Amino acid sequence: MALALYRKYRPQTFREITNQNHVKITLEREVAQEKVAHAYLFSGPRGTGKTSLARILAKAVNCQGLALDAKGLSPRQNGEPCNKCEACNTITEGRALDVIEIDAASYTGVDNVRETIVETAKFAPSRLKCKVFIIDEVHMLSNAAWNALLKIMEEPPAHVIFVLATTEVHKVPATILSRCQRFDFHRIRPSDMVARLKFIAAQEKVKVATPVLQSVARFAEGCVRDAESLLEQLFSLGEKEITEDVASLVLPRTSMPLALDLLECISAGEVRRALLLIGSLTDQGIDLPQFSSDLLELLRNVLLIKNGGKDMVVSATDASTFERLEKISDGWTMPRILFIVDTFVKAKQGLKGATIPQLPLEIAVVEAGEEGRAGQPEDLPRTRVGATFTLYDDSSRRAPARPASTTPLKETQISAGLREGSRQSSQPPVAPKVKRNENNNAVLSLQDLQAKWPEVLKRAQEENHSLPFLLSTSEPMRMEGDTIHVGVQYPFHCDKLNEPKSRAVLEKIVSDVYAMPLRIQGVISARPSEKDNSVEDVLKTLGGRLVG
Repeated sequence: MALALYRKYRPQTFREITNQNHVKITLEREVAQEKVAHAYLFSGPRGTGKTSLARILAKAVNCQGLALDAKGLSPRQNGEPCNKCEACNTITEGRALDVIEIDAASYTGVDNVRETIVETAKFAPSRLKCKVFIIDEVHMLSNAAWNALLKIMEEPPAHVIFVLATTEVHKVPATILSRCQRFDFHRIRPSDMVARLKFIAAQEKVKVATPVLQSVARFAEGCVRDAESLLEQLFSLGEKEITEDVASLVLPRTSMPLALDLLECISAGEVRRALLLIGSLTDQGIDLPQFSSDLLELLRNVLLIKNGGKDMVVSATDASTFERLEKISDGWTMPRILFIVDTFVKAKQGLKGATIPQLPLEIAVVEAGEEGRAGQPEDLPRTRVGATFTLYDDSSRRAPARPASTTPLKETQISAGLREGSRQSSQPPVAPKVKRNENNNAVLSLQDLQAKWPEVLKRAQEENHSLPFLLSTSEPMRMEGDTIHVGVQYPFHCDKLNEPKSRAVLEKIVSDVYAMPLRIQGVISARPSEKDNSVEDVLKTLGGRLVG
């Protein structure tokens, strides 16, 4: 059976470890000066070299090599294992009895710790100089197991070294942390990841296109082991040269080029072309959440370029992509970048419950394009909600609609009203009168609102391209004071309608159409079957009965 790439190319010396210079240089010098601590704690994301460094440290402290390097230093003097002596070979091959690796996820109990660690640590090494315990996923130990381990770590034998590795350092007790030298491992930078993958590809005599390696590094998210596993899947295709077309058979399909095209459409103000591009995504079977993630990654790069972080973007993208992103950044102001980022963050969140899958993205595109043409309202308050930057205060979307005030009706009033409503009026129809409330403010009837609502929709189409999406299922429900309650069928539409920018535009339109200052409040409207109540339902609700 073939050996997996991540095992075949596991680093065997400190210098072969990708990144983590702050860890490997310190350990090299400690070994060279014979000042090795009795306990170490390696913490950090998976696949960043914690276990590999623990094994290299075990070899370095037990190395028996005498050969001198180019500087005339022996392995013990330069801190690196020679990988030629018997001690190094047995540890590399996993045959060393004095290097004990324990998976704490499988040995969580106190009895396991006592038998495997505490009792074994009392005995001197059988073949090597030091006995090394490597405990992986140490945060999985039980409280009793921690207490048993604490005693041996407080007063360890001189020949024992503990190396604890964990991905969740916050679960390690403080009493253990205080007895260890702690090293935090970092995710691998994309540029270093690509260099590592190029080295492996050269060793395997396979030519891999640089964009493919960059895609592998991006999907690995800083984990070397994941990157090497993806590269091995590419090698399994049996091709001596792996192009982007060949890689698409194995790698998750990326939508980064399409996302970049979309940003260029928004930057150029070509909203129609951007909408057509989004429509083509579903036809091509592209995953919309993944597309949104790619789009936000590109927007992050634009944000970095705008704020002097070009070096970070150059190392993670090719020259052509960087040039296009830089052009987009030059054409956008900082407030517009923040607005567009916030818009697409909300669109990605809205994808989860959207009735029409691409609708949140379409609305975001229209808003981003509209903002570029109309400018940004600077007088609206800026807030930060949770971890998402919100350019405008959207507290109004969470404000519940005020219930309509109702006055109890007497039985005679209900009966008279029902009888009057059942008769046909013999008089000619008259124009609806404008009622007055207690404050002498004009209150429009529902008939008044509905009569001119088509004109509101027409004006919305002319003045703002995003409002027609929101108002496609809308209708005026009622009026309270100077506020018109506009009913829509979908919660997403209601949220967008209540955003300050949308409300400001719509309130201006309705104020012009109805010739009075008015406000707007979006609400969820009932389905037709829920609001077409029969006479019996009305009587049951109001507690009346039909007379005559």
